[in-house]
Amino acid sequence: MTQFCRFIGLVMLATASLRAEPPGASELSDKIRPVKAEVTGDGFEFQEMRANTQAFSMRQYVWSNVPAGINGLLFTQMAGGGTATIHLKAKEAGRVFVAVAANQMLDLREKGWTLPMPDRSNTFTYNDVNHTTMIILSREVTKGEELDIPQLGWTGTIVLVPSDF
Repeated sequence: MTQFCRFIGLVMLATASLRAEPPGASELSDKIRPVKAEVTGDGFEFQEMRANTQAFSMRQYVWSNVPAGINGLLFTQMAGGGTATIHLKAKEAGRVFVAVAANQMLDLREKGWTLPMPDRSNTFTYNDVNHTTMIILSREVTKGEELDIPQLGWTGTIVLVPSDF
């Protein structure tokens, strides 16, 4: 029960939208800035993150409720339930951003990933029967650092990169 309560607390934190910005602040401050990186592997292709973009290559599910902060970034589109492998090598120091299904968030947090923007929207969904919630997490990297991105659950772990990565 304690693990379940911890999970619910983290999901509530992730979905809270506490807009700490003053009225009239630019929407650009909501935009995340993923590190430029070399992304290699198998079982994925890059697509632009937007509402109504196909979420998985083998299903007609589409993203919805996409936060402005990730709109227009590229994401690693995989076949849901597939066996993608994703390796990332940072071209600069910065933050790597990924998204996982909410029920997989604790697995990544235990590996050092954090909620990147507690005062902004960190979630979006896709239109399956459950309207599955995806949570954005991040991790600090140094220039040249390499990461194997763990693929968790049916949705896997999608990587968000700038359009000019």
